[in-house]
Amino acid sequence: LGQSNDHESMHAVDIPEEAEEILVDLDKLQEEVRELHDHDEMLQREAEKLQLEISQLQSELARFKGRKRSDSAIGSESDSSFDKQLDAENHRLENQVAQLQERLEQADRQVGVHDIHGAALTAERDEALHQAAIAKERAQKLQAEIESLHKDLDLTMRYRNDQNGLKQENISLRNNLESL
Repeated sequence: LGQSNDHESMHAVDIPEEAEEILVDLDKLQEEVRELHDHDEMLQREAEKLQLEISQLQSELARFKGRKRSDSAIGSESDSSFDKQLDAENHRLENQVAQLQERLEQADRQVGVHDIHGAALTAERDEALHQAAIAKERAQKLQAEIESLHKDLDLTMRYRNDQNGLKQENISLRNNLESL
């Protein structure tokens, strides 16, 4: 948007305090939108990382389940400690997958909240821009009116000076006439 140049050119005209406050609020809103966007990108990267981790854990879990089935299918007499270990590992992996899925859902909810907040800030920013444009137009009209009033005042002052000069000349001519 090139805000700094817009702001500098607006300072050349007397801007009402209300308009300056709108511009300051607008700058703050834009910074907050930028921060939310950055945070949203970070959450998106985290969600992708979690999704990858879930996929890896699910494949590892499937591999362990497949190993257990193939051991049973062969008919080997695996000892119960191996089965218990496999069951414990299976349970641990399922818990880890569930925790990661919960974290992913939580990150998705946060992204949704940030999207809503970002949309609200964008609407607020747009309204502030609209108000700033109105304030700028009003300031320009007031400045033009001030300049017009200054011209009128200058013209009036010249007219009065001319009138005073003519009065003085008239008095002087009367005095000269009377003395004759």
